[in-house]
Amino acid sequence: MKYLEDIDLEAFIQQDQLDSLIEDDVTILDKSESYALARVSSYLSGRWNVDQEYTLSGDARNLDLVQNVVDLTIFYIHKRISPRAIPNHRIEAYTNAIEWLKDVNKGNLNIKIAKLTPSQVVPITYGTNERPNNGY
Repeated sequence: MKYLEDIDLEAFIQQDQLDSLIEDDVTILDKSESYALARVSSYLSGRWNVDQEYTLSGDARNLDLVQNVVDLTIFYIHKRISPRAIPNHRIEAYTNAIEWLKDVNKGNLNIKIAKLTPSQVVPITYGTNERPNNGY
């Protein structure tokens, strides 16, 4: 796993349940975590340095972010097996994680993750092109 640690998953799913879901294939777990991290990045990478956050480990990580990455990861594992038979509490956890990401993105919630410096932010251009002078 890239960001999550085994202990993070144990807080949300029993090891025997996880093993049966991934069929003892850790590549499934790694791929599901990659999808979760990509989803988080799509919401947060415009304002926060998520790449730096992903390099942290243990207690240095933001626990709210860890919890939401775990919820997304477990949801993606269930979705792989049977998209129509995902347990309701996993769907609810996924929905809550997405809502949390939206709130953080909008600035309704503050998280303790390094913000991007102005040199790292890609400027957004807006407006139109100059009007051509067609006068004779």
